[in-house]
Amino acid sequence: ITMLQAVAASEERVEQAKSLLKDAWSSYYAGNYWDAISNAAFAYERIQTARFWASLGERYAKGEIIERDNLKDTAREYLDNSRLIITYITSMFGEANLQDLVNLMNEGEEYYQDGKYSAAIFSAMEARIRAEIILDTLGIDNETVLMDKLQRMKEDAKVAIAIAQKEGIYPLLSLAYYEFAQSYEKQGGLENIQTAMVFYQYAKETSTVFLSTTTPPKITEEPLIPLTTPLTNQTVPQNTTSPVQQETNGYPIPLIAGTLVIGLLLGFIAGRKT
Repeated sequence: ITMLQAVAASEERVEQAKSLLKDAWSSYYAGNYWDAISNAAFAYERIQTARFWASLGERYAKGEIIERDNLKDTAREYLDNSRLIITYITSMFGEANLQDLVNLMNEGEEYYQDGKYSAAIFSAMEARIRAEIILDTLGIDNETVLMDKLQRMKEDAKVAIAIAQKEGIYPLLSLAYYEFAQSYEKQGGLENIQTAMVFYQYAKETSTVFLSTTTPPKITEEPLIPLTTPLTNQTVPQNTTSPVQQETNGYPIPLIAGTLVIGLLLGFIAGRKT
């Protein structure tokens, strides 16, 4: 299960890197060289975090092997269940107002068609959780009420992580989500509280996927988070072309952008061969 989480995180970041690299080339040919550099640089970072997650999976993976057919069936079930909730919520508010959720579901379906079943499971899970948080907090603008809900979700996440650890599993992705939730919780404010809710629910559900244990252990302390993991959801910086200096250290910006994009592409290809 630890490897499942790591593979899902790695696969998602590889796909993000591909999309960013495509955007980088589009920006380059459109003459938006700063955008090309920005997207190419971010694609490079996504590849590095993909390797990071894969290495963590290899380091901590143990236990029974999850058969691929089982993984495929589970992914299909998660996608179908999530689709029902997304369809319901978009019927209430309109698809245009919830495009991020629709896109996340579509990404999950693409992962499934490409045979990336672990990534499909977690994409479907994320879409459903975000939809459920929207429904659960609909019309609530009282921070105290939201904090009460948050604390219950936080406790559920702690229990789920403890269950996984009791089974001898090191829930890497869940610990990362828990850490992100804590950071948003500390900031306060309605939006940050809702974001923290989403991450605590991520932590809860990613901990126990494929686990049959239902008896919660006694929780006496916060989950141990011994390492800082890369962010799961980041927005791509969209720098607009501005009339700043078009040369850096004597090198034209188009040359820098083209070199960076080409170098990243060659590195990505080389990485796939190794």
